[in-house]
Order: sequence, then structure tokens, then C-alpha cells
Amino acid sequence: MKTKITFFSIVSFFIMIIMPVHAQKIEKINYFKNNLKLGGDVVITGLVNEVVEGRSYTGIEVTAESEGSYYLNFWLLPARLADGSFSTFDVLVNGERAGEIVPVKGNWQSIGLSGNRPVDLQEGRNTVSVIARIPQVAEIEFIRMSKEKEKAEISSEKYDSYLAKAKTGNKDDNTVIIDPPKDNEGMRMASENEDVSFKLYTNVSTRYSFRTASYFIKGQEIVISSESEAQHVLEFFHAADTESSSRIERSKPEPESPSKETAVINITVPDTGYYYTKARTAQNHAGHVINVNINGLLFDEIPIYYGSREIVYPADGNIYATLTITDNTEPYLCFDPVIFIEGGIEGKIVAYNDDGDWTKANVTGLRGADSYLARRYSEPTSAFHTGTYGSYYPKANAHILARVRETEIAYALSFVSQSLTGIIQPAESASDIYPNPVNRSSVLNINSEKMPETIEVYNISGRLIQCRRTGSSTRFPLSELNIFHQGVYVLKLVGATGTITKKLVVR
Repeated sequence: MKTKITFFSIVSFFIMIIMPVHAQKIEKINYFKNNLKLGGDVVITGLVNEVVEGRSYTGIEVTAESEGSYYLNFWLLPARLADGSFSTFDVLVNGERAGEIVPVKGNWQSIGLSGNRPVDLQEGRNTVSVIARIPQVAEIEFIRMSKEKEKAEISSEKYDSYLAKAKTGNKDDNTVIIDPPKDNEGMRMASENEDVSFKLYTNVSTRYSFRTASYFIKGQEIVISSESEAQHVLEFFHAADTESSSRIERSKPEPESPSKETAVINITVPDTGYYYTKARTAQNHAGHVINVNINGLLFDEIPIYYGSREIVYPADGNIYATLTITDNTEPYLCFDPVIFIEGGIEGKIVAYNDDGDWTKANVTGLRGADSYLARRYSEPTSAFHTGTYGSYYPKANAHILARVRETEIAYALSFVSQSLTGIIQPAESASDIYPNPVNRSSVLNINSEKMPETIEVYNISGRLIQCRRTGSSTRFPLSELNIFHQGVYVLKLVGATGTITKKLVVR
């Protein structure tokens, strides 16, 4: 995950005043920056996990427009314990205990504080901290808050539908592979070796598959086991040192119950820190469900999926990049994909990336939530596969630009922009945006009987460059819409009753 923002007040308080803390942490920010609707009546500006003396803190930073009492719900995955109960979590708001989360069922769900009591927020920045005991890390994707109880509720409709289909063993694959023409100097050189020419994969089925973080201590003996009706792969790796720590175990039929596939990983923890346990189907482009036991923490009937493409990244000293170029086809869905690179004889995960480096994103024009993974490989790879950061929006399609040398990025992106057409199809509507055309220094006005809740801005190649809530405003400086250059843009005005798409010309 990320290291892009400073840590939140409650954990900082412990760090500075009371006790030492391990340096490693896991942070998330772009998922929220690109999906402002998630927070309800607050804006989520980041999420971070960090451990302080045996306790795991999941800190969520939110900004409230006004002070007052807010109801809150978490989109959360609890673990079932050996006695059948579920893990509980203490909750702090701005450093003060606000209550606890007491799940009564497993799997991903929307859940608030015990008794559904509201909490007090101040105007501006606030922190909500959820506390678990290691090795468990509170698996929370986001929080929704509102002064109205109903508006704080989180619908599980998308996830429930995805889970139901996963249980049937659904299979899909609509990917198209486009080979680049060998029409420039770099590509002519690459054409001499098929393994070093880049490829563009369009409409890659990118799905949620079980992955959770745990915090283990060096020397700790742990056992991870899995069970599913589907053949599957169980994986384990260190969040900060993927290649050397990666372990993989492929399932085998149970002798006494051949319809069940099981896998077990026994490991002595090499270094203290965060580790991921991940599971996927063995059959490509297929889904199912799995039960996973991580040293006594049980996760039942969680969806798994695998969407892989064979590709070799040579260990030739060159830096090779893999990046996602995503579309957004649903209101509020600012899709957040993850890339995994497989290598070695067993196909272990040797590298992964959730969000691209902001400096790379700025250079390439990618969204911050797109993945950008660039590195040298110590041994040839075998494949890459994709997943989603979150379960709340569990599936979408992505375009993947794979195995492109850093020296060829500009050419490759030019090739992509020419190859991907029809991403955005502007439609006429009765709502007006004016002036249009508009000067770069002007203010854009929206004239509509029903103001949209969110504005999404796309450049001419169909790439999302801004996603923001409108609030009560009808006037927007172009800089607030991330528009700084001349050209043609597409605005999607997203409201409760639907989406209106408009073309905007900037002079």
C-alpha cells in the first residue's frame, strides 16, 4: 500500500508521549481521494495501520464541514475466533473512547458502534481509530458518517451479489491483447527479442479476491490453512519485502473428502512486521469462495478469483513497468486496481503495487489510484495477475500496459491513447454548463434544476482526472476541476437520479 501522508493524531500521541513504535506501517489514501462519495457527509482523507506495543491501530482521517453528532458505519471484515465469537474492536474519536464494534456475523459487512450511538466531530479534521490486538489488523476499507442515521448506512448489495455469483464458480474473460507496431527505433530493437516488447491488455476482468494483513513477530511459529470446493492457491508474503518472503501452497484434495481442497503453510516469521495472506482460485478467470484460518483467526466463505496473463519480464538489468489504465463506468466508482507479478518455478508473488507513485502518475497522466509497478527482476517472471483494493466495489475492468521498458513509456502511452477508443461517449442533455467554450482562467457554471452530487472530469483520452463533490456550489474554477490546459474534456454530472455527460471545450 502507501506511504504518502503523515500519521493521525491518536497514534502520533502514543508515538511521541508514551511508547516506542515499529517504523513499518500500511497507508491508504488514493482510494478515498478518487471516491469522495464513500464518506457520506464527511470526506475521508486517508487510512493508516500501525502497531503500538501489541495493539494495532487503524486510523481513519476525515474532514467534517460542521461540528455536531454523527452516526458512523464501517465497511469491515471481522475474524471468527475459535470459540465461535467474533473479534471486537475499541473505537477512539479524536483520542477519546467512543465505544466498541461488536460483530455478530462474519464476512464483509456494514457495522456501527455497539448500540448504534453517534459520536461528536469537530469542524474540519478528525481522527477515528479502531484498535485490535495483534496479530489481527482491523480490516476496514472505509467509514461512512452522517448526522442522519439512514445516510450513514452502507449498502452491501454489490458485495452480496458478487459473493452469490462466486459460490457458483462463475467464469469470465473478455480480454483482448494488442501487440504494438515495431515502428520506432526502440520497438525495432525490442522486436529482435519477443520477451521485451510491451503488450496492451484491454478489458481485463479485475476482481476482488481474499487478502488480509496481519502483524507477526520475528521468530513466531504460525500456521495458515485454507479450505474450498475449488482448487486454489494460498499465498503469504511480507508487505515491505515481497520477493524474499513470498510463500505459496497449491491446494490438494482431502483424502477423506475429495470434494474439498485444502492447503497449509507453516512458517517461522523471519522479521517483525506486516504480512499479507492472500488466496485465489487455481483456475484462471474463475471465481469461488474459501475458508482461511490464520493462526486461529477464521475467515469464512470469502470470495476468491484469479485473472492471470503469462508474460516474461527478463532479468536483464532493465527496469520494466506495468501499469493500469482504468475506466469508470458507474457513478462514484473510482476503481482502484492492484497488480501482482508472479515469478520463479512455483509462480510466487515477487512484486505487487496498489497505487502508482505520484511522481510517476504525474509524468504519465495516470490517476493516483492506478497501479504503476516498475523494477528490475532478479529472475525471469512467469505472469501477472490483477485484483482490486476493496471488496465494496468488487469487480470492474481495467486496461493493463505490461512489460514496457521505462525508456519506452512515452511511446507506449501514445500507442495506448490511439488504441483505446470509445471509453467516453458524450451525450446531450437539458442541463447546461457555461460558458462553453471556456477560457482556462474562467469559472465554469452549472445550470440544472437538480444539482449533481459529484462531478467527474475526463480528458480526451478518457482518463479520469478529477472526481469531486459539488456541495451547494454551482460555480467551479477550472483549477478545482484539475483542468489547466487547452483541449476537449468530458464532464459527468452524477446525481441521485442518474448521470449526465457533457463535452467541455477549454481555450
